Amino acid sequence: MTARVALFPLREQRASVAIFLMVITIWTLSGCRPATAPVKISQAEAENLLVRSGTMVLPQGFNKMGFVDAELHVDTEGNVKDVEANSSDPTLTDIAVTAFKKYKFRPYLVNGRPVECLISGTANFPRLLPVNVSLRPLKYRLSQSY
Repeated sequence: MTARVALFPLREQRASVAIFLMVITIWTLSGCRPATAPVKISQAEAENLLVRSGTMVLPQGFNKMGFVDAELHVDTEGNVKDVEANSSDPTLTDIAVTAFKKYKFRPYLVNGRPVECLISGTANFPRLLPVNVSLRPLKYRLSQSY
């Protein structure tokens, strides 16, 4: 009787190891991959994925001019996760980053799976209103306005 009781835990351990190996095999074969680096997408692709854009809220008496180039890091659900902005004026940068964080995109798909992506954007602060944020490069937008 004691020999049978001693073997039972050994069978449980073998069964646990077998189940563990099966789970690992199924997970590997199901296409689960480690996270990849964000994919840089074009302006045209970004505009096709755009669901909602942001608007800039300017402080009372705002009279600065310039532009802010930004790179939006969009997560797998289409939300702007982070914004890296370049500008010489911190006030312009803060306003632009706040506006870009309000953007919403449809998820970008690679092989049918959503992936994180990087999108370029520009915030233009002309001397006269309207102030705008766009996914188009500043040079392209200026040529369209004439």
